[in-house]
Amino acid sequence: MNRSAAYLILQGVLGAAWWCLLLLDPGSRAWFLPEAFPENVLLAFWLADFVFVVAASWLGAWMILRRHPARKGTVWFAAGGVGCTALYCLGLSILTGEAWLATAMMMPAMILTYVVAMRLQ
Repeated sequence: MNRSAAYLILQGVLGAAWWCLLLLDPGSRAWFLPEAFPENVLLAFWLADFVFVVAASWLGAWMILRRHPARKGTVWFAAGGVGCTALYCLGLSILTGEAWLATAMMMPAMILTYVVAMRLQ
């Protein structure tokens, strides 16, 4: 299997698993939020994460495997979603000095998704 497609499939699976963790184990939410922030600040990202990270990653992988003409645009769409989320996490961690686990998870995802997008032919 194409490594780029495999990465995007994995990214989508891990994103979906992360949301399952947050929804099934409410205690886990504290790991990803500054102490003073309400849980809704985190939970409000569910729709954007599903569309821009999970679904776009899976769609991008499918398009890469099919060599679909729109694969580059779809993967860049996913990269933009992951990048926006990662930079939000980084900004939040810098401002509050907390929630570094979310930043540590998102920054490699952002870098890898941009590498996949840049390497597409």
